[in-house]
Amino acid sequence: MRNVKAVCLFLGAIALVMTVTGMNFDQSKTVIFTPLPWYQRLLTAMQVILFGALYFGIENRAIEAWWLGFIILGIGYVYNIFSLYFFLIDTLNSIFILVIWVVGSSLVTAYWGFWWHAKKNYFTEGSPHR
Repeated sequence: MRNVKAVCLFLGAIALVMTVTGMNFDQSKTVIFTPLPWYQRLLTAMQVILFGALYFGIENRAIEAWWLGFIILGIGYVYNIFSLYFFLIDTLNSIFILVIWVVGSSLVTAYWGFWWHAKKNYFTEGSPHR
C-alpha cells in the first residue's frame, strides 16, 4: 500500500499545482501551457481533496478509504469513456475504435477493481496489519 500512497501524493501534487497556477499542459497546441477555465480548476481542486483523503485513509487504515478507492476507479472509468467521446469525436471514423476503447477501459478498470477489492483486509479491524 506504500506504492498506492505514493501515487496519491504524486497525483494530488500535480492537481494542486494545476489548481493553484491554473495552468495545464496541452500537447495539441503550439503553446506548452494553457490556462484552465474556472470549472476545470474546480475539478482539479476536487482531485486534490480525493487523493488527499485516500492517502490519509490508507495511512490510518480507514474502511472509508477502501470505498473511496472504488469511487475514484469509477470516476476514472467514466472520465476515460467521456474523454474519448468529447475530445476525439471528430477523429473517430469507426465505431470499432469506440468499442475497443470501451472494452479495453472496462477490462483495465475490472482488473484494478478486483485488485482493490482484495485489499479490504488491510482496512478491516481484524487485519494483522493493524
